[in-house]
Amino acid sequence: MRFERRAPRWDDGYALAGLYFFPLLALAALAAARLPPSRLPRCGLKRLTGIPCPTCGAWRAACALADGDLAGAWRCQPLLVGVGAVLAATCLYAVFTALFRRPRLFPVLSRRERRFLWWLAAALAALNWVYLTADGR
Repeated sequence: MRFERRAPRWDDGYALAGLYFFPLLALAALAAARLPPSRLPRCGLKRLTGIPCPTCGAWRAACALADGDLAGAWRCQPLLVGVGAVLAATCLYAVFTALFRRPRLFPVLSRRERRFLWWLAAALAALNWVYLTADGR
């Protein structure tokens, strides 16, 4: 893997995520934290089969994060909390580089490295699902 330096642009993926996606996600988490637990969405798959879906616990994790309980959020949904932390760091990096007009580092992956990352993501999703199923929440 190598990194290329590129001039920041407001229409690239980094900036779009930093300016639009992450603030909307943060607002949704804050709104979810203010709802009573009975008003939060329930998992249809878990209701029908008793098996949690791969994203079960995401709303509870968002509520825990909004309340400042990082450990509780991690227990509810470790994969999405980890991905959210990486996304938050990437968004802050994008906003910082755009505001101060600094070049961004873009990762350039070979085909083999991309394939490896897809397999790693699939393995992490499967492990997360096993954790959620074993936890029984």
